Amino acid sequence: MNEQIHFPTEAAAQAALKENGFSLGTSQRDDPRGIMHGDFCIMKWRNLDAKDKEDLHGAYVRKFRDGPVTITLKPNCPPHAATALRRAAAEAVAA
Repeated sequence: MNEQIHFPTEAAAQAALKENGFSLGTSQRDDPRGIMHGDFCIMKWRNLDAKDKEDLHGAYVRKFRDGPVTITLKPNCPPHAATALRRAAAEAVAA
């Protein structure tokens, strides 16, 4: 089952991804951006085929220009990475 993690701002979400070893896909207007734990080059959402999207560890969706951001993690995301993002989100909300 997919899990959603919420960040109050885009800056907090991007910092958490970077600090915890995630790669973030290329921005494409209002479409989601893929995320993978590790060092990857992820294309724009429209350039990913069904298999590419299936292999992603999750998706990053920004509501407005500076946030909030929802990250949807898939079951194939490494557990230690998911735990680190949950912790970072909780700290960002508390700040």
